[in-house]
Amino acid sequence: MALKEPILFDDSKWPLLIVTHPSEPADKEQTLIYLEKLNTYFERKEKFIAVFDVSGTKPPTAEHRFMVATWIKAKRDKIKPYLLGTAYVMPGLIQRLVLMTFLKLMDTTEIIEPVEVFNSMDRAQAWANERMGATVLLD
Repeated sequence: MALKEPILFDDSKWPLLIVTHPSEPADKEQTLIYLEKLNTYFERKEKFIAVFDVSGTKPPTAEHRFMVATWIKAKRDKIKPYLLGTAYVMPGLIQRLVLMTFLKLMDTTEIIEPVEVFNSMDRAQAWANERMGATVLLD
């Protein structure tokens, strides 16, 4: 059995976290690893913005979506104080509509807000940089 591509975490531009999903959707084991790794960023107790690049991946499984939504709800008190915003990079309009509908239905949007969806990484990073600058001014 071939090894699946990992989900990549890049915090080299901290407080900007870029998470790049591979071409194949995560299975249950990968999702657990992903959530454990994501949790480590909240354990830092530092404010940050997350950009999730899902531009090259197939849609996640229902199990993955449910696990992530459940995790977000369970970690609400840990997420809300530190996550300054969430951006998704998705080129397709249908993908973007599905994501926003899912977030609303699972009642997670207000935990990870503001949430923005972009069709390119450049636009997502520009928004994140602008957001970080605005947040620094507010603190």
